Amino acid sequence: MATFWCSKAEQAGQAGEACQADQEEEQTCAICFESRSFIKLPCACKMHYCSTCWDRCLANSANVRGQPSCPSCRQSFTVDYNEATGGLIFSMASESATRAGDWRRNLSNKLRKVQIQCLRDHGTSMSRTSPPAGQQAHPCSGQLASSSDLLPRCVCGAHMELSCRRGRILRMLDDTDPDWRTRGGGTEGRLRRLLPNALITCDLCEGIAMPPSAVWTCSNGPHTVLHPEGNDICEQCFERHAGFGNPQSKLGCTSGCYCQKGMPSPTLPASDVVDGCEFSF
Repeated sequence: MATFWCSKAEQAGQAGEACQADQEEEQTCAICFESRSFIKLPCACKMHYCSTCWDRCLANSANVRGQPSCPSCRQSFTVDYNEATGGLIFSMASESATRAGDWRRNLSNKLRKVQIQCLRDHGTSMSRTSPPAGQQAHPCSGQLASSSDLLPRCVCGAHMELSCRRGRILRMLDDTDPDWRTRGGGTEGRLRRLLPNALITCDLCEGIAMPPSAVWTCSNGPHTVLHPEGNDICEQCFERHAGFGNPQSKLGCTSGCYCQKGMPSPTLPASDVVDGCEFSF
């Protein structure tokens, strides 16, 4: 048996290092293990969560179980929006309110006004922006549409992207089932089955985004509780509140569309292709 001896100073140093390691572990988010500022939990849990991980956990539990809940103690909450401070309010959920989905409708109604203001602010900002030399003049066409610093902002803080119907379905599949491409059955076959019956509802007017228009969707997808009932805006609402539209969207697809990300273009009859975007609106 090997025996090791260390001095009291070394023992104290080791104890101090262990204590510091414990403190650092306590000061990191329990999910991402990053040292960030933590949110004040509305429940009795002593865990530490950064705002990003907490938000994603609430959104995931709301999507899976129908109600936001703490990832550690599973306490359910209702979520409200404080229009004066621009922050969220968490309350212990009553079973009846949670089951009825009242919190979703209430939160969605309040955030709708905030999103409309985001579009108005974007329109004002774009009206003051001149395109760089060599770029197209329209503030939301061609290469400009794929530049994240010029894209409109969602109420959650992420940017919104213009997408055709095919791109929107691809994003939905990637958001809800990241491994779907690796399973058998063929990706194109699954898209063909989904597209004919897919309905995309605008979260502002609650109408159906009708072909051949594209749709604006948030890059955050379903991963935030700030999307209680969805994250899509039709082109008509975008143009109404931002003050301009995208001429290319009438063709169903634009440069930078999600349909062009990570999917090989299938060989299709010419009648199935619109402006380079297969299965578009």
